[in-house]
Formats: sequence, structure tokens, C-alpha cells
Amino acid sequence: MLMAITMMGNSDQKETPRLVLTEGIDYTVESGRWVFTATYLRKRGYCCGSGCRNCPYSSVSPNPSPDQAIPPNSSQAGSTR
Repeated sequence: MLMAITMMGNSDQKETPRLVLTEGIDYTVESGRWVFTATYLRKRGYCCGSGCRNCPYSSVSPNPSPDQAIPPNSSQAGSTR
């Protein structure tokens, strides 16, 4: 199943980008809840600090901004939560 998700943008953007997610690759559904895969979280590019089950990044401060991201290829990446 493909799912189009609208990503939030700032008011300066004229078009809102769309992200297509594929069940089984980007997420799974468990008890009615979406669980993002490490593949999707790597594509997103940063750790949100929410303690995601499949987070490929190491712990960072809660609610970091994307500019504080730990790249997935860094020596700190790869821990599981």
C-alpha cells in the first residue's frame, strides 16, 4: 500500500511537498499504529528525540532540529532504543 503524506512547510513555500510511504518498507502497522522503519528514519535524516523503536541514530537532546542531526554513517549512529 502506498500512502501520500503531506509534510508541513513554512508559509513562504508555494507548494507543499508530498512524501510517498510504502507499507513494509517505510512503516508497519501494529495495533492500528504506524511504526516507522529504520529505512524511513534514515531517509528523514535526523533523530526526533522521541525514542522511536527503530531509530538508527544515537540518543540526542529531546526534540532536536534537523540541523542538529547525527548523520547515519557517523560512529555514533546505529544504536537501538
